[in-house]
Amino acid sequence: MNSLAALNHARLWHRHVRIDSADFQACSLDRLVYLFLHKLGRMGGKERAFFHQEIRPGMRVVEAGANLGVYTLLFSRLVGPTGKVFAFEPDPRLFAALQRNLERNDIRNVVAIPKALGSGPATLALKTYGFNSGDNRLGADPAASDVTRVEVVALDDVLAGEAVDFLKMDVQGWEFEVFRGMKRLWEANPQLRLFFEYWPYGLRQAGAAPADLLQFLQESKWRLETEDRVPFAPQDVSRWDNGSKKFTNLYATRDSA
Repeated sequence: MNSLAALNHARLWHRHVRIDSADFQACSLDRLVYLFLHKLGRMGGKERAFFHQEIRPGMRVVEAGANLGVYTLLFSRLVGPTGKVFAFEPDPRLFAALQRNLERNDIRNVVAIPKALGSGPATLALKTYGFNSGDNRLGADPAASDVTRVEVVALDDVLAGEAVDFLKMDVQGWEFEVFRGMKRLWEANPQLRLFFEYWPYGLRQAGAAPADLLQFLQESKWRLETEDRVPFAPQDVSRWDNGSKKFTNLYATRDSA
C-alpha cells in the first residue's frame, strides 16, 4: 500500500457518524467524508426520498454494492421486521465495515454477502482506489496495482427461488454483467423494480456498450424512467453518452400482470 492510501486508511479516521437514527463507523478518510456528506444532506438526498416512496414494509430488497451500509440500513428500516435485505459488497475492507455497522445497530433483517455480482461464477480483480473506495471497479488487470481478487456470483444462482421486489445497484459500470446474471430472477418476480446508475463512461471501461444495456432491458419489456419519474426516451441517451463522465440514476419497471 502506498503512503497516500495508508494515510487514507489510518485508524484515526475510524470515527462514528449518526445519520437519521443509525450509527455508522467509517473505515477511512474518504468514507468519513462520505458519511458526513450524507449526514449533511449534500449527498444521496434525492435517492433517499425516492426509496422512501418506493420501498414498503415486507418487501425483499437486493443491494449490489452496499459499501458501508448507508442505504442498507435505510432499506432495513423501510422493509421492517417482515422484510429482508440482501446486501452484496466484495471489497473486504468495506464488507468488514458493513458488518460492524449492521452489528452496532442490531440489524436482524439483512443478509450481508461478501461477493460481487456478475453474469456467472468467476474470480475477478477488483480495482480499489486509495482515496475513493466508492469507485472500486471490477474487471481490472490482475497484474495492476491496488487490486483484490474477489468472488463473483450471478443473482440467478445465489438467490434462486427467492422472492425479490426491488434491486438497487451501484457497481461502477458493471451493471450490464449483473443484469445478464439475473434474467431467471426477474422472470420469476414480475413485480421486481430496478434502480441503477447509468454511467456510459464506466460501462465502456467495463467493456459494455451503453446503448446495448438499454436495448437489453427494453427487449425484456422494462420501461425506463429517471429517478424523477420522467420517461427515459432513446433520444435522451446522447445527453449522457457524449464522452463525458456524467451519470444518472434510472428506474425500470414492468407490468406485473
